[in-house]
Amino acid sequence: MDRVQAAFEARDWAAMRAVYATDAKIEDRRHSPWPRGRGWWIADEQQVARARPDARYERQLVGIYGDRWDIERVLWIGEPEAGRLEIEYLG
Repeated sequence: MDRVQAAFEARDWAAMRAVYATDAKIEDRRHSPWPRGRGWWIADEQQVARARPDARYERQLVGIYGDRWDIERVLWIGEPEAGRLEIEYLG
């Protein structure tokens, strides 16, 4: 996730694509009740970057389960002229 965040901050979509396995499935139940592929996930990140060029996020590790799962507190923030952006969730 560190590499994904660095790619997002650089708006480097090729680097983000390289992080995920071709057949990666991402579950984000804020958007959909079923897993989506890496293409959808990257397109979602690109949409955020286009809509809110000032958007960035911070992550804080909350817990670890085994060697493949972690829970993070994610805080999206931005300071656009139109108003402050702040979205918090567990991921």
